[in-house]
Amino acid sequence: LTGEAADPMTHVQPTQFDGLFLLPAGPIPPNPADLLSSGRLQAMLQQLETQFDMLVVDGPPVIGLADALLLSSIVNNVLFVVESGRTRTKSAIESLGVLRSTGAHVLGAVLTKVTGELGVYGYYGYRYRESLEQQSDREIMMFPSIAETDA
Repeated sequence: LTGEAADPMTHVQPTQFDGLFLLPAGPIPPNPADLLSSGRLQAMLQQLETQFDMLVVDGPPVIGLADALLLSSIVNNVLFVVESGRTRTKSAIESLGVLRSTGAHVLGAVLTKVTGELGVYGYYGYRYRESLEQQSDREIMMFPSIAETDA
């Protein structure tokens, strides 16, 4: 985004997973908010949409910076990510309120870095644990949008 208008495909890199590609962020510019609001990101995403089935944009935390709000106004949907044991409930609710006030379409939330038993199972969520053959203790918990449940 900081360079000359070039084909973003020249910077797209394959990953070790079939069908998954990465466009590295590059160096942090002096004022990211100005760059995000310039329209260059939106133009680049529109160009990349012609090459890929889905684009996932990783963004910064909502509270404290304008960057996440600018990104949420450019992308079609937002997946809200919360780190277990680190993100405070009050901060998560405040962040969702800020996103909601900007008109962002929040698809739902993902709780990451879950350890131990949370005791949550049933209507409002489900748990996925990788198979024992993969020798992994990682768990992923997904919930419907907090905006939809008003939790």
